Formats: sequence, structure tokens, C-alpha cells
Amino acid sequence: MPRDFYPRAERDIVKWTNNFSSRLITDPQRYTVTEGQASAYAERQATFAAAHRAARVRGRAKSDTGVTVTKEMARVILEAETRKLVNQIRAAKGVCVDDKLKLGIRMLNGPKRRIKRPDTAPGIEVLDVDGRTAHVRLIDLEAAIIGAKPKGVAGAVILSYVGAQPPTDPADWRFERNTTKCRFDFTFRGEIPAGETVWLTAYWYNPRREIGPACEAVCTNVRSGVVMENDAQRLRIAPAATAWAINPLRKAA
Repeated sequence: MPRDFYPRAERDIVKWTNNFSSRLITDPQRYTVTEGQASAYAERQATFAAAHRAARVRGRAKSDTGVTVTKEMARVILEAETRKLVNQIRAAKGVCVDDKLKLGIRMLNGPKRRIKRPDTAPGIEVLDVDGRTAHVRLIDLEAAIIGAKPKGVAGAVILSYVGAQPPTDPADWRFERNTTKCRFDFTFRGEIPAGETVWLTAYWYNPRREIGPACEAVCTNVRSGVVMENDAQRLRIAPAATAWAINPLRKAA
């Protein structure tokens, strides 16, 4: 069983098990154990505590092997009995969570919450263009801090289109890359002539590869500095285009 609640240091074991034993002895029924179980545990706890004190006598732990062996045996027996009782109490529905915590029992995590599909679009900004390389930044539009992805977002898919205006058909967008970073460099393809207008859009995806809405497209010109313009109409990925867009997500950036 993994070390989830049980201390590692021996001095902490003495302290933890003393609290555990004292509460069981005081009111065993409250913790759904019998008086016999509580008494037997108290004896094992006292045996280890005494062996631990004996081993701490100056020089004795190193010179008297018998004391060390006795302590180790008591420690192993105490831990095994502790875990047996903890499993019993942890599973008992009649023991409230507050009482379990007072015993020092760390509760097991419940079922993991499903990460939801991204429900907001990123902002996308071309910071600068250096030759055929554009320096791009993605923005969480609902956060006050620039440079961080929304909670539950693994990365973003970047799409491009070459033309005077962004396309009306989502299938006309070209998949460029996935990125897990909010700032990245985008290199224009060699066949795109200088001065041509290139549109960029993006959408978030979560660790389950589920995508959110696409952002408003922005454009720039190859080797012509930055000429940014927001598209007045937000791109929406139609169901027919979703299958086309989701396949590239398998190609991690």
C-alpha cells in the first residue's frame, strides 16, 4: 500500500500512532472498532514507542544490535496493524469524514472530474514580421495575465489562409501546426510571394483533444511589416469541418 497517510520518520510515527490509539481507546464504537482491537493496537503502539526511546539512547542504537532489531520488528508490526485498522475505518460509512481526519486518516481522492471542452476562443496577435517569419502571440481573452493558457487547455491549433479576405468555407483553412506555447514563430511557406496577405486563426484544445471555437482571423503581409486587421465575422467550424480539423491534432507541435 502506498505511503498516503503513514509517516516516514520514526518520531512522527510515534506521534501519529499515539493520537490514533488514544482516540480508539477513548471511544472505539465511534470508529467502528471493538474494545479488543483498540486495546491490542494500544499495546503495539506502546511497544514501538518504548523500543524507539531505547534506540535513541546515546550510542546504544549503533552498539546494541538487539535494540535496533527489536525496534524494527515493532515498527513493521505496528504499521501493518495501523493500515489494517485504517482500511476498516475508512470503509465504514458510519464514521464521518471529520472523525476520520481527526484520526489522521487522509481520505482517498474521489473520481476525477472530466475536463470540459474549451468554450472560449483565443485571441491571436501578430507581434512582428521578420522576413518570412511572423512572431505570433495567443491570448486568453478572459484572463488578466497575458502569456497563460486557460485552465484545462493543453494547446492551440493554428490555421492559415492566403488571400485578400478570409474564407467563408471552414474547409479552406490550412492546418499549420499545434502549439502548447502562447508565443511562437510562424514561418510563411516558400511558395507564398512577397507582399501576399496571409490570414491566421486558432482554437484551443484540451488534453482529450476536444476543440473549442475558433477566434477572429487576423492578417499580415509577407515581408511587409505588420498590417493587422480583425475580421468582422467570427469563424465558426461547422460539423463537417470538425473531422477535418481534429485529425491534425494528433501531430503534436
